[in-house]
Amino acid sequence: MIKEFVIKENITDYLLLVLNQLKINNMGIDPNSSCTINGFQTNNISEIPHMQNTLNDILEYLPVKNLKYRWFHLIDYDKNGHQNGHDHKRTEDFSFILYLTDCENGGETIFYENENIVTIKPKKNKLVFFNADLWHKGNATIDHKKVAVGALKYN
Repeated sequence: MIKEFVIKENITDYLLLVLNQLKINNMGIDPNSSCTINGFQTNNISEIPHMQNTLNDILEYLPVKNLKYRWFHLIDYDKNGHQNGHDHKRTEDFSFILYLTDCENGGETIFYENENIVTIKPKKNKLVFFNADLWHKGNATIDHKKVAVGALKYN
């Protein structure tokens, strides 16, 4: 299952501010410990108190209720940044990608759903919700793509 939604711009704008501040303060994970290639990925920020209202606002858009965050990261890709192929089936029930910026040149997210290949073009405010067992990857971007990614478990 892959579902797409458009969320309010004030949510993405706030997350962009948070991402920029965390990047300035170098509050990211070791680049060798994630699937993010050529980009900055924040630590898990799902437990930060001032983030709770924004995180709850995102949950309101999702078609499945009674979910809680397992983790939440913000990612800022440099030129040619991408995401290696992976799934999340061992750690969560659902995942999402929220595009914080438009990306005209590359940066598509590719999902492998059964026999189908689904390509999602990055567009600011687009929220893509999917089953955690779906294999997916992020194509290299020419633009400076920024996203929020979250992992959710049944509460």
